[in-house]
Amino acid sequence: MRENFEAAVISQINIRYPQGDSNLSIGEQTRLDELVMDSLELLELIYTLEEQFSIETDDKLLTELQTVGDITAMLEQARVSEPA
Repeated sequence: MRENFEAAVISQINIRYPQGDSNLSIGEQTRLDELVMDSLELLELIYTLEEQFSIETDDKLLTELQTVGDITAMLEQARVSEPA
């Protein structure tokens, strides 16, 4: 499942924030500050991913996100925490 979340995160970042001719390769270790994404853009990204996977994340965790991998881990945790 991690690959699905990670691919979705990277896809949404590429759609929303194209890097143009930048040489930045987006992956699990890519820092969010490298993407020049402000807090509102991050929130919109997370909400889009929540809708895509029909999950809810804890908004309090948003301030702790530093990398693409952190977003992926948060989505995985939300999936695990969902009631059956």
